[in-house]
Amino acid sequence: MKVLFFPDYSKGNPYQKLLKASLEKMGIEVILLNPYRMFPFFRMVLSYWKPAIIHIHWVNQLSPQNKNPIKTALKLFMIILDLLIVKIMRVKIIWSIHNKFTHECVNVKGELLLRRILAQFSNKLIIHCKQAKYELGKLYKVNEKKFVIIPHGHYIDYYNRRVNKRKIVCRRLLNLKKESTVFLFFGAVRQYKGIPKLLKSFDMIKHPKALLLVVGNPFDKELKEMIVSYSQTMSSLRYFLEFVPENEVYLYFNASDIVIIPFEKILTSGSMLLAMSFGKPIIAPLIGCLPAYLDEKGAFFYNQDDKYGLVKAIYKALNTPKKELEKMGKHNYKKIAKFNWVKIGKMTWKVYKEVLES
Repeated sequence: MKVLFFPDYSKGNPYQKLLKASLEKMGIEVILLNPYRMFPFFRMVLSYWKPAIIHIHWVNQLSPQNKNPIKTALKLFMIILDLLIVKIMRVKIIWSIHNKFTHECVNVKGELLLRRILAQFSNKLIIHCKQAKYELGKLYKVNEKKFVIIPHGHYIDYYNRRVNKRKIVCRRLLNLKKESTVFLFFGAVRQYKGIPKLLKSFDMIKHPKALLLVVGNPFDKELKEMIVSYSQTMSSLRYFLEFVPENEVYLYFNASDIVIIPFEKILTSGSMLLAMSFGKPIIAPLIGCLPAYLDEKGAFFYNQDDKYGLVKAIYKALNTPKKELEKMGKHNYKKIAKFNWVKIGKMTWKVYKEVLES
C-alpha cells in the first residue's frame, strides 16, 4: 500500500515522522510531500502513481489567502474539481484534523468553506479526542459517524535521549539559578498561544523565586519586541527567541519545573504532549482536547473567562512543594506513555483498511 502524507511538516514537528515510521513497520509505503500550486491532489497522484490513500494533515497551504470573494470562490471551485478527479480515480482521502482553523487565519469564511468541502470529500476524519467530534461535527456540518478518534502519540523516544541529564546541570548551562521555580513556555511564539496574556499575568507575580522562561522562534516582529520590552522591567523573565535544534530541546525541559500552555485557541497541543513526555506538570486552560489528556493530578487548570485565572494557577503552582510537582510530572509521563506509536500506527492502519474495503 502506498500512502501520501500532505503536506510535509516533519521539519518543524516530528508527528508525521513518528507515524510514518510506525506505518512502515507494517509494510505501508509512506511518502511525505508538499503540494503543487495547481491541482495539488491530482498532480500528487500522477507523480507517485498510484497511491491508495492521500492522508491530509494540515490545510493552511490550501486556504484562501485573501478576502477577495471572486478569488476565494475560484480557488474553492478548483479544489472541488481537483478532489472530484481524485475520487473518480478511486483514491481514498483521510484527513487528520489537528486544528479548527489555520493559525492566524486570513479568511475565516473562506477557510470554513474549504474545511467543509474537505470534510465532505474525505472518507474518514481522524481526530484526537471525543470533544473534537462534537465541536467539529457541528462546525463543519458533517455526520459524526465519519470521525475516528486516534490519540496523538507521545514524544518520549524521540526527544528524551538525554532526559536523565540532571536539572542542576541544565540550569547551569542556561545560566539559571538552581533555587528558582522555573515556568517554561516552549514552542513557536505565536499570537494564538496567548503570549501577551502570559507576560501580563506573570508580571503580576511578585515572588522572589518565580522565573518565566520563554523559548521559541517568534512568528512576527511585534511579538518579539513585546517580549524584549517586558524583559527590560521584568526581572523574572528570561527568553531564548530562536529555533531550538532537536538535540537541545531536553535542556529547557530538564531545567524547568512547570510548563505553561496559555493558549487562547487550540484543539490539540504538541507542546502539551511534549511536556508530558518529559514528565512535567502543566498549567493549561480547559479548552479543546487538553482535558482529554490531562487531569488535576498532573495539571493546574484555569478558566479562560476568569480575568485572573492564569495568575491564580501560577500562584497555586508556586505554593505547591517541589516534591509534589515532581509527582505530578511522573503522573503525566505515565499517562502519555500509554499512547505509543505502535498502537497509534495500528489504529491508523485499521482506518486505512476500512476505507479501502468500503
